[in-house]
Amino acid sequence: ITTSSNGNYAYATHVLARYAIPPTKIEQGWINSNGLAIIDIKNQRLVNTVLMDHMGQGAANLWSVDVTENTIYITAAGVHEIITLDEQPFLAALEGQDELTYSLTFAAPFQKRVRLHSARGPRSSAVRGKKVFVAGYFSDKIDVYNMDAGTLSFARTIDLLEGKEINTPLARVG
Repeated sequence: ITTSSNGNYAYATHVLARYAIPPTKIEQGWINSNGLAIIDIKNQRLVNTVLMDHMGQGAANLWSVDVTENTIYITAAGVHEIITLDEQPFLAALEGQDELTYSLTFAAPFQKRVRLHSARGPRSSAVRGKKVFVAGYFSDKIDVYNMDAGTLSFARTIDLLEGKEINTPLARVG
């Protein structure tokens, strides 16, 4: 959970389980969907939940969310991506919207999805200056991206295990 750049909203990533309806449309997210909840802090109310999934392309296991002055950054651990949203147009478009928990198209105009270079299973990201650092849980690597107007370009990978030998007991190997 983090706050918007203006401090008026909280953003929380979550899975939206569809346990109360028959799973007849798997490709349309009718079992689980991956969403970003937007909460009005002052009035303590849910503004809406916006799905990060697209038709035929899920955004599995949204994990962390960070914000700069213009961009929302969300890690999607299940697809090894970082998702960016252009924050101000996104918030403006939310005004007056009905429930969006079944819309696989609402976020698309504001969203860019970046496939991570080396980080696998990203659990965390950090925005510092003009850099975005994304930590990979399964790869023990941190991908570093340069940020320019919401666009990310790969800069380098920090290998946390480079030059280190890991002694895994044979029983744990399987």
